[in-house]
Amino acid sequence: MLRAILVEDEDDSLDYLEWLIRQEAKDVEVVARCRNGMEGLEAITRLLPDVVFLDVDMPFMNGFEMLEALPGIDFRLIFTTAYDEFAIRAFKLSAVHYLLKPIQAGELAEALERVRKISPAAGAPPQFLLEQAHAISKGKPEKIALPTTDGFSLLHIRDIIYCHADSNYTDINLRNESKVCVSRTLGALEDALDGLGFMRVHHSFLVNLREITHFIRQQDGLLIMSNGDKVRVSRSRKQDLLEYLARISV
Repeated sequence: MLRAILVEDEDDSLDYLEWLIRQEAKDVEVVARCRNGMEGLEAITRLLPDVVFLDVDMPFMNGFEMLEALPGIDFRLIFTTAYDEFAIRAFKLSAVHYLLKPIQAGELAEALERVRKISPAAGAPPQFLLEQAHAISKGKPEKIALPTTDGFSLLHIRDIIYCHADSNYTDINLRNESKVCVSRTLGALEDALDGLGFMRVHHSFLVNLREITHFIRQQDGLLIMSNGDKVRVSRSRKQDLLEYLARISV
């Protein structure tokens, strides 16, 4: 059984989340319901849960501040939040688990399935999440946290040359000629990196537009990246790429 603590300042949301967990997750036992960050701190320290559902936006002490006040995090963490552009973007770039309110049964089941597969310490540190949220609010996110087989890799976005899909995994090719295999789909990476200078040019390739050195007009197109690698362009993506190249041409 997974022992869970719910930290949420709205009674209706607490009741609904507990009911949904009982309906959808027979291996999860709710051992405490906390209505603010201070109650959450006390319950987590005393009960040592396996997983914590944590509301981000609470009065007096929000979810991020509660995490900072803990001496350590040895539990799995799922954030719950109403839609907020900066928060959601920070979650995606930090590779943390989150649920949008109103929480759907399928999304809850999916989040719990993910946390069952990871160790409690295999999450991006709260300080990194705070830094991400601050950077995104300023329009300048610099890093992305990506889940690997043994934890997380924190990578500078500018160092990514291109990403190559490999089933449910993705190979990320970096400037220093290294490669990181992460347990995220290319679609998830495309979503997380949206608006940060990346483009999906093929169903198997997501490229850093700043790292393109040459475009070859053969068949549907071929890109030469800054590390010398060749990346195929699909027919369905070619027009978007040509429009981008036209915008930056002189």
